[in-house]
Amino acid sequence: MHSISSSLPLALLALAASANALGCYSGFQFNNLHGSNQDNYQEVLNDINTQCQAASGKTIKGTEPFWKCTNWAVTRSEHENCYQNCWDACGGIGVGDSAELSQALCRSGCDPNCDPGAPANTFNHIDWAIEVRDGNPEKVVDYDTCVNAFGTELRGCQSGSEQNHDGFWIRIDPSSGACP
Repeated sequence: MHSISSSLPLALLALAASANALGCYSGFQFNNLHGSNQDNYQEVLNDINTQCQAASGKTIKGTEPFWKCTNWAVTRSEHENCYQNCWDACGGIGVGDSAELSQALCRSGCDPNCDPGAPANTFNHIDWAIEVRDGNPEKVVDYDTCVNAFGTELRGCQSGSEQNHDGFWIRIDPSSGACP
């Protein structure tokens, strides 16, 4: 069944659930995983499903946490968006002119930082962690606990977060660049 929460933009969900997420991060956001501001909510949910399938049934110990990193391909860069916005604002000038001259004329009326060149990174990533802390005993993580915990953090904080859930410390953190 399709839930209303899966069709709401990530920013609205983050606002609505912010009271439930205690350890919100600031900085890089889930919406920028593919390189520009876009709704990646369903894709992040799919990644949560994949990570929780991998973690389900594992015994999490203080010395053996569940740590993962997943790469996300940069498919749209801010550079492309800036250039396209500039080009659109110019009305596609110089159709008969050389493309190089048209591009130079268009850029001259745009933000000087619009053309920084190719993006430095071809991937962004999400860091995942399930740990037991503070001398707590080892514990087996189940799929539902994992999905619910990561889902709470996703809905609560647009830049990732951490907090305790059902005896586990849970962290989901979107970041720029490829997995280390």
